[in-house]
Amino acid sequence: MPNFINKSLDLEAIELLIKNNINILALENLYAKIYIFNESSALITSSILTFNSFNKNFEYGTFIWDDNKKIKEILKNLDSNEKKINKFRLWKYS
Repeated sequence: MPNFINKSLDLEAIELLIKNNINILALENLYAKIYIFNESSALITSSILTFNSFNKNFEYGTFIWDDNKKIKEILKNLDSNEKKINKFRLWKYS
């Protein structure tokens, strides 16, 4: 699978998520990654979801669970600043 952006992200993996109706959002100038699993759990981390990030790299993050108020606050903030990633945007960066 080809990599882009300093070999830190796999386009085919992102395309697979999009095909499975998972929204991929980008927030410019944000280095942290926010993975929201449902209305009560999220992972905020410097890590990307790869083998090296979890096993070889030095990464930090925090997992939020059972905190609907905090998750809703994160979602509200993202909604006002996000840009949805679609196949066209992926092509633009590859």
